[in-house]
Amino acid sequence: LKAMPVGMRKNIIEAVHRDYRKISRDSYLTVAADMDAYSSTQVTNFLRVSKFNQKVWNISKTEQEEAEGSGNGLSKSIASENKRSFFLGKRQRNIRAITEG
Repeated sequence: LKAMPVGMRKNIIEAVHRDYRKISRDSYLTVAADMDAYSSTQVTNFLRVSKFNQKVWNISKTEQEEAEGSGNGLSKSIASENKRSFFLGKRQRNIRAITEG
């Protein structure tokens, strides 16, 4: 997913979610009469989708950090001034503004 353009990535994620919904609906129909099995199926389907969403979120997060120019995520850009960023130091609690050349 990471190497794909944003539009194509969005389409693929939507298609995967659509497929998961279809699989979930089909699995619910087979266990509709048994409440314990239905509940177990709900949890299984929720965990499957949550795991996928977490992977997508992790890819998005690392991509965003790389775009900001910092792999460690400590440097953040200032929204109103795109040429400036701030850095949160580990040893100091104050925020230092860093102007990029």
